[in-house]
Amino acid sequence: MNKTYSFMVLLLLGFGASVEAATTTSLYPSGDGVHTAWTPSTAGTHAVLVDESTCNGTTDYVSETTVGDRDSYTVSLASVPAGAVITNIAVTPCASRNSTGAGSATLNVFYRFDGVQSADAGAYSLPTGTTPSVRATTNFGSLALTKTASSALEVGVVYSAGTKGVRVSNVATVITYTAVPNAPTNLFAVASSTGTSSFAALFWTDNSSDETGFKVERSLDGVNFSLLTTRTVANYNDFAVSAGNTYYYRITAYNTVGNSAYTTVKSVTF
Repeated sequence: MNKTYSFMVLLLLGFGASVEAATTTSLYPSGDGVHTAWTPSTAGTHAVLVDESTCNGTTDYVSETTVGDRDSYTVSLASVPAGAVITNIAVTPCASRNSTGAGSATLNVFYRFDGVQSADAGAYSLPTGTTPSVRATTNFGSLALTKTASSALEVGVVYSAGTKGVRVSNVATVITYTAVPNAPTNLFAVASSTGTSSFAALFWTDNSSDETGFKVERSLDGVNFSLLTTRTVANYNDFAVSAGNTYYYRITAYNTVGNSAYTTVKSVTF
């Protein structure tokens, strides 16, 4: 092995990425939630009347005329990885008043995660007219909700004030989350030298855009590993080596959620 070549390869490697949040596409109701007080405009479950991807509900909607009544709908979390931490839930309703004439109508939205309900938010003061249209997005931010195999999410609407009632034609939800990073791969380890010092030259492939960094672990027997250092770049030179020893290495990516799987183990003998 050309030791000079292996050392130069390390100099060409890029930096690891900082933690980045991921977002789902717009998610629409998949079933009825725990609140079903509103009135469907046609036959069917409440959720089927608000699950369209377009805001088109002049005949297909749920409505309410009693202040304080709620409707809620389940939202699938299948697109959110297990163990991910949900940091923001964005809810966008398509809504209008339920009847014309003088008066007012105010709509709020909320969510329920694993049975815990948020505060109401949005305070949509609906203008005159009974044709639902897309309203501004309400963001429930600064969250730290861990998705498990049994986690359940609902989003909901509440007629919070007024005399003209409310119609809702669809509800779109976008979830922002941080997940455990993808595992690094292609760990390469080789004995190298600067001319005066020997070292183990390590580099690997970064497969994620949401890691904080990498943990380099080392072992003397290939079984019992301990943390050697953390890195924000996909390489490391281990100078703490001695002639006559074999060192085993493995790498994991990490962020605030946790650690990825490990690379395969590679060894270097001096």
